[in-house]
Amino acid sequence: MTDLGPPIASRWLSASIYLTIAVMCALGIAGLSSRAAQAAAAALCLAFALLYPLMFRRARSERGRAGYYAAQALVIAGLMLLRSRNGDVFTFLFFLMSIRVASSSPPRAAVAWISGFCLVSSGILLWANGRGALFALAFNAATFFFSGVFGFTLRQVAIANREKQRLLDDLRAAQRQLHELAVAEERNRLARDLHDSVKQQVFAIGMRLGAARATLAPEAPGYEHVVAAEGMARAAGGELTALIRALRPAALEQRGLPDALRDYVAEWSRASGIAAAAQVEGARALPPGAEQALFRVAQEALANVARHSGAASARVRLIYDPARVLLEVRDDGRGFRHSAAPGGIGLDSMAERMAAIGGRLQIDGESGPGTQVLAVYEYAEQQP
Repeated sequence: MTDLGPPIASRWLSASIYLTIAVMCALGIAGLSSRAAQAAAAALCLAFALLYPLMFRRARSERGRAGYYAAQALVIAGLMLLRSRNGDVFTFLFFLMSIRVASSSPPRAAVAWISGFCLVSSGILLWANGRGALFALAFNAATFFFSGVFGFTLRQVAIANREKQRLLDDLRAAQRQLHELAVAEERNRLARDLHDSVKQQVFAIGMRLGAARATLAPEAPGYEHVVAAEGMARAAGGELTALIRALRPAALEQRGLPDALRDYVAEWSRASGIAAAAQVEGARALPPGAEQALFRVAQEALANVARHSGAASARVRLIYDPARVLLEVRDDGRGFRHSAAPGGIGLDSMAERMAAIGGRLQIDGESGPGTQVLAVYEYAEQQP
């Protein structure tokens, strides 16, 4: 008897239960007068042990468990009818069954089964010992009551533990969402600050440099430096715009990952001159942190395509399966060996983003033309 719920599921306690059953069965068998009776008792004890894995562990309904309880009651009744001289040690098996019933069945069913066990054992004791069994009957009634209360307590503790685990899982999910919201808010704040201060200053510098250039003749000293500085200001403004968009993808907040990804791929294709298409198969709501991470991975992967691949085209696929979502970015460029990838291309950043949401990243730049970046996020048990 090992399956009495999480509170007593330790190996040591399970071993002690088996040892106790073995000792009680041995005492009962030793108290029988004939070899035939001992052989029958040994067979019934073996049946008692085998019925647990053969019936109880395979039961998928209350009816299946009821069949197990009835079979065990017949086995124990058979052992008691052999009338061992060593007291009523086989009745102990009924006490263990009472604990199992109370810990694994609804209260009303448990009361009915334990009452039945008590009546069967009491009837056998009266048949075997007559009035001399009255003391044993009182003792057994008290022990059955205690066994039922003990098993019911185990059941309640197991239910409380499951509820506590559920609440703990909900709390962890809430903490993740709060963290994701805090990160998103910090990104938004940084994006606003960059837009309202640094970008405006860069724009003003560019305007002043343009005005200075307009007052200088092309052959004037310093004209080339002013032109170069103006170009650097424009480039810095463009980089800031891209950074602000990366920090705060408004489309992602407003429209969700599929539409935001389509828009971004189209914009990236126009800016990079690389033909690209986005394909979305199915769609469902994801936690904000998961959508952010997948969107960032797509951004970084496409940035790597533009910087390093020499590709003529790229494809982005977002596939929602029943238990997971897959993001694939594939190009037809030169590919690379992952172990020899140039520094600074963001592979570690993409992997870290996926690891932070419990996902994984696979990169293949060797097996075929171009490079494949595959991000996988399993959400079946993580959905709110």
